[in-house]
Amino acid sequence: MALRCKLFGHKADRGGARHDGQDYWTGCVRCGTRLIRDTDGWRVPTEREITEHDVNRAEQRLEPVPERLT
Repeated sequence: MALRCKLFGHKADRGGARHDGQDYWTGCVRCGTRLIRDTDGWRVPTEREITEHDVNRAEQRLEPVPERLT
């Protein structure tokens, strides 16, 4: 995590945000941390949300679910 993120919080790459069918996702422009859109703004997702997102993406692309997620 970048020092600026520790001091001021993450800065979402709003132009790079994508909807996965449930939520909007993007990365921090300073450090690359994955972020999810919440009613109060962008935040770091929980492990459960990351897993659900990865499974949704795999299903949308008709790809096998990564072994670490099964």
